[in-house]
Formats: sequence, structure tokens, C-alpha cells
Amino acid sequence: MLTDGAKTDTSYAYNETGSLVEQIVTGAYEEKYEYSYDRAGRMTKEIRTGKNGAAETNEYSYDA
Repeated sequence: MLTDGAKTDTSYAYNETGSLVEQIVTGAYEEKYEYSYDRAGRMTKEIRTGKNGAAETNEYSYDA
């Protein structure tokens, strides 16, 4: 967990391959980020959920 000068705490969770799968920010900013990856380890989806519960999703694709 990381705490900054704005009294914000950030925690991180990683999968078995070491890729970031979740980031939760609490305190002054309330946000949750979730990440998905393909078999090659490339990010395919990012979901950001704000304090009000609204979610924004970004999806990524890659050329072979």
C-alpha cells in the first residue's frame, strides 16, 4: 500500500505472472481499476470505477 501527501491510499493486486490486475485508491480520490490481459501478457481491458459507482471501460486489441 502506498500513501501520498493528499491522504490517499493506493493498494495493488497482481496475478500469478506479475501483471497488475487491480488498483484501489481510497481517501481523497475513490477509484478502482481492474485490468485483464491476453495470453501474451498484453493488456486487453481496463475498467475504472469512480466514487459514484460509474464505470468506464477501455478495451485494447493488437495485431498478430
